[in-house]
Amino acid sequence: MVKAYAYSPSRLATYQGCPRQYYYRYVIKAPSKRHAAQSVGISLHGALEAVQQAGGVVETGVEGAIALLASRWESDGFADKREEEAARVQAEAMLAAYLARHGVGEGTPIMIEKKLTGRYADVPLLGIVDRVDRLPDGTLELIDYKSGRAAAHEPAVQQQLAIYRFLIKEQLGEYPARVAIHHLAANTRVAVDLAPGDWSGLLERAAQSAQSIERDEDFDPRIGSWCQRCDYNRRCIPFQRAQIESADQV
Repeated sequence: MVKAYAYSPSRLATYQGCPRQYYYRYVIKAPSKRHAAQSVGISLHGALEAVQQAGGVVETGVEGAIALLASRWESDGFADKREEEAARVQAEAMLAAYLARHGVGEGTPIMIEKKLTGRYADVPLLGIVDRVDRLPDGTLELIDYKSGRAAAHEPAVQQQLAIYRFLIKEQLGEYPARVAIHHLAANTRVAVDLAPGDWSGLLERAAQSAQSIERDEDFDPRIGSWCQRCDYNRRCIPFQRAQIESADQV
């Protein structure tokens, strides 16, 4: 099995969800389509990064920020122009609401969309951190933007934050004192406050999954209702077989 040069949270979560999906996406790199929600998320992340690079909303204003969103807008995955335009209007509203409430934050951004790497238990890890602020008391806050429905209690989200938290420590020599998810659709920020042992347990799970990937030769699928939403279900013979068996039982 060819090792990955580094394991990102999304790569690990894919394997944990279904090894066969991992095989299609990362081993043979089978084509997949981008979904509309992914395009909205990419566009909003790009706009937030651009606003900070320009000096923040104080420099760009809300209208300037919306113009930056337009310049970074991703059009893939929408059913038609009407759906895309509705999504664009919604994204503009999310961006404006965020900047109105959090544009001038408590802390000073020191990392924006920063790619970080490090090794945990000899496993190479990779993460792109949305934002790290230096707070007035000198501590750090990690903020991860979510444009979709991912919740702070979900194991994949907590694993992602644990990896980011560890990589920030590797880069800056200190863990963030605060870790938060910012839900752009609701414009709410949720603190993720876990015990040190819980953060370590999430990292252990990530490392074990990476080690399993490197040993795996079969990438057996996990068949379930989620397969209906998988981009690779037409390629997946076990899923197709399960569909036939289910139809025969009706």
